[in-house]
Amino acid sequence: MNKYYIVPVFGCVEPEPLKGPFKTYDGMVRAARKIRANQKEEDAIFYLKINPKGRPQMGTFTDDELES
Repeated sequence: MNKYYIVPVFGCVEPEPLKGPFKTYDGMVRAARKIRANQKEEDAIFYLKINPKGRPQMGTFTDDELES
């Protein structure tokens, strides 16, 4: 089973502590919306997926995901 984490980045340069793990992508997206709502415009947010073999994959959220 995949594990999902949120990676908030302060000022687009300073990674903050990971949020998670989340069991599902949808659950992570719901949490990411709340985090993004409290960030400043110059902050960023990414996700980190760890597959069952322990391999990490970083990605970005779409605007639609964070605004829904």
